[in-house]
Amino acid sequence: MNNTHQIGRLTKDLELQKTPANKSYVHFSIAVNRKFKNADGNYEADFIPCILWGAKAETLAKYASKGNRIGIEGELRTRSYADSTGVKRFSMEVLVNHFEFLESKGSQVGNGTSNGAASTQESNQTTAEELFGGTPMEINPDDLPF
Repeated sequence: MNNTHQIGRLTKDLELQKTPANKSYVHFSIAVNRKFKNADGNYEADFIPCILWGAKAETLAKYASKGNRIGIEGELRTRSYADSTGVKRFSMEVLVNHFEFLESKGSQVGNGTSNGAASTQESNQTTAEELFGGTPMEINPDDLPF
């Protein structure tokens, strides 16, 4: 079984790209906070590289921007390539099969609509934090290394 679910914030604005065969795709990274604090009392984050193809890539690129909180579901994939010195390198990324808009910067958890607009929660809805546990991730987009 090769399946991963991640919730994080986009690390930069997305740029939709096309293959020579005119197939849409977007490469992006999400910052996912770890569950524990470091020695300074701050949460560290992992930066997860992702790729999304087709109409879903077009939707994500159109409605999402740096700092938006999204949930992704996909498969881990490895690739190998030769770097500029000829050394064989490996990389790993998530091939995203599904994504959901969880909230925009400064918003509450949204309803997952494709327009990226977050709605106010009703009192009987469960938040992502309640479902997945942990403290909400607060990353200032200006602090991201990208």
